[in-house]
Amino acid sequence: MLQPGETVLGRYEVEGLIGEGGMGRVYRARHARLGHRVALKVLHQVRPQTAARFEREAELMARVRHPNVVALLDYGLLGDGRPCIAMEHVDGQLLDERLAATGAVPWAEALDILVGILDGLDAIHAQAVLHRDLKPGNVLLVPSATGQPRPKLLDFGIAKAIDDEGPGLTRVGSFVGTPAYASPEQLFGGPLDARSDLYSATLLFHELVAGALPFDTDTLAALLERTQRHPSAPLPPPGLPPLPSGLAQAVHAALSPQPDARPGSARSYARALREVRRGLVRMARPEAISPPDPRPRPSGLGALAATRPRALQTTAPWDLGGSRLAVAAPRPCATAPRARVDAARRRQPSQRHGVIGHALGGACSDVVLIVEDDPDVRQQLLEVLSDERFHVVAVDDGAPALAWLYREPRPALILTDWWMPRVDGGALLTELRQNEVLTQIPVAVITADPNIARKTDPRRLAGVLKKPVAVQELVELVGRYAAQRPRAG
Repeated sequence: MLQPGETVLGRYEVEGLIGEGGMGRVYRARHARLGHRVALKVLHQVRPQTAARFEREAELMARVRHPNVVALLDYGLLGDGRPCIAMEHVDGQLLDERLAATGAVPWAEALDILVGILDGLDAIHAQAVLHRDLKPGNVLLVPSATGQPRPKLLDFGIAKAIDDEGPGLTRVGSFVGTPAYASPEQLFGGPLDARSDLYSATLLFHELVAGALPFDTDTLAALLERTQRHPSAPLPPPGLPPLPSGLAQAVHAALSPQPDARPGSARSYARALREVRRGLVRMARPEAISPPDPRPRPSGLGALAATRPRALQTTAPWDLGGSRLAVAAPRPCATAPRARVDAARRRQPSQRHGVIGHALGGACSDVVLIVEDDPDVRQQLLEVLSDERFHVVAVDDGAPALAWLYREPRPALILTDWWMPRVDGGALLTELRQNEVLTQIPVAVITADPNIARKTDPRRLAGVLKKPVAVQELVELVGRYAAQRPRAG
């Protein structure tokens, strides 16, 4: 074992032990003349096969220079003949440590990590190298300028050159790697290409989102099942937002037991995921909802579309993840500063009956989501339902509605217009039905078209309200799904 102060390879002064694995130890060291820190990886003992594999690791790492891959800086032999690799030293947290500390994470965070891993794999594959051992212990999360952790790929101990046709260091038909994260073809010694690494990377994403792998890995029978069963996309635990359908489809394809059904390369897979993310960002940044009309409302409200809106004391635009939402609390509830919204988000799932309800005092009723592009109708829906002590969030199109649904707990009910300029009611219903979680939300349609019930399966709708909407019919419908706050006093 190397001791602090010992000089290695004639230029690195050992500072201390970082960690230890089955093959060797990793030390923190500093270059004696240049002063920069490095990580030194040294074998426990010299064996012909492990030494050859270690030298091969250095050779393969030397091919790759990429921000998502730990860089090789130097290679040599110690005085006793043990090989030593000097790598860049980066402070961070291993992915397995992160999973142990936090469990499942929101899909947006997991997506950033997966895309970074794929970028690193793209650089590796471009140099005709397969990693073959992607697992949480071989991914280091390091701080970045964006505030999001940047993944760096570690440990090329069993990496293999794609173009290596010479005698291998591993017997044909034998398994190398970590079974829990290996592709079906890798488990049983089949021919490998880049798509095997993509499968393993997607298993990491599954574990990040769901908090567990899609397979039991304790028995041989469970491992054999992997060659036959195509796992579904990860399902986040309660309290975390569900996967958007486009993202679920992309990762589902990458988990196919058949390599030909997966993305063809890390680059194409990362590009597809970025397209999904860009689409969600576009949905999350709609045009701001028009401010309420300050003119007084005529008396005798009988039909929403026949009246003009008035300003609400308890209605304000709230910025939740980039969307501008009009939020109306029940009349007795007071609005709260943004800090309380953020604090409400951090509560445990069992404490959350709705983020906005907690943010506005903790006693407000369940959320009703209104999706209506007509500002007059939208404002009147907000007023009537808040007058009736319901808690309401309103957006002006299906796109910001989906963005909100993917970031927040499920509402008690969605009231949606049918005809809207970007994502209309039909498209919104289609998207909801493609998601295992969102499809459970009751949806009612508001429309001036009397034939709308025939354009959608009425058995899957909570109701159809015809414009102009009668107040009593509206309140009765919403009351069947959302709780009302008791009257004060």
